[in-house]
Amino acid sequence: MSSRAARVFSSVTFAALLAATDAFAYDLPMLNGHATDPQHKMTGVEKDTIETKLGNVQDETLIDVAGWISNVPESRATEVGFEAYRRWNIGRDWDNGVFFMIPSTGRVHVLVDPVRPELTTDELARVTAADNPALGAERRLELVADATLDILRLKVNHRARPPGHANPLRGWEYTGASSAIVLLALAMTAVRRRRVRATPADAAERPPTAGPPATPETPVASAPSEASSSTAAPAPPATPVVSSPAEAAATPGESATPGESATPGESARPKAPVE
Repeated sequence: MSSRAARVFSSVTFAALLAATDAFAYDLPMLNGHATDPQHKMTGVEKDTIETKLGNVQDETLIDVAGWISNVPESRATEVGFEAYRRWNIGRDWDNGVFFMIPSTGRVHVLVDPVRPELTTDELARVTAADNPALGAERRLELVADATLDILRLKVNHRARPPGHANPLRGWEYTGASSAIVLLALAMTAVRRRRVRATPADAAERPPTAGPPATPETPVASAPSEASSSTAAPAPPATPVVSSPAEAAATPGESATPGESATPGESARPKAPVE
């Protein structure tokens, strides 16, 4: 290789390296919602407003819509914007993606997936024409978002959903609802088991319920025959019969029957013992 060819080769290599280095001279900021604004060109209220706007477009069309308000010059906006599109995974979790790259000066650059573009060349031109660089960043994003929504509405209403693609937000909603139902069922089961276990103990500890006072039973008089059969009435004391004056004397240890007395002239004497 001649010295001239070597110099040419070195010049080309240096130019390529310089171009590659210059291409990534801008450090990409961290993705911050639908609208990334590292220089804070929008106020907090404007940031919230455009976040809501772009979020509604995304929910309605299932197309990931995002923007970057950058300080990149217009001549480099497309190149650096595609690098941000790739690193930030625009459209990865949705049906597709549309990215608004707002340079430091000039009109917005609307970027789509080069392999599967969501917007045609004419549609990209329509969205770009809706931009007005003389307005503020929030208003510019709002204008291009409205123009994009008008185009995407017609496409979404006339095409079937691609298989295997779903809205991840819907997945979180279904997961949350299912989890709530499961937790409610577990709570109801735990309460039911606790009641069943606590029933015997509660019954043992519960004081007896006071009822009406017991009525004393009235004794029922039984018939004469039943009374004689159950309990024999005591026999009346026998009245001694006096047959002679000698028998009228009282038995030893016994007194005379009341109302009766010994015969006049005779005294009571003990009875002779019987052998």
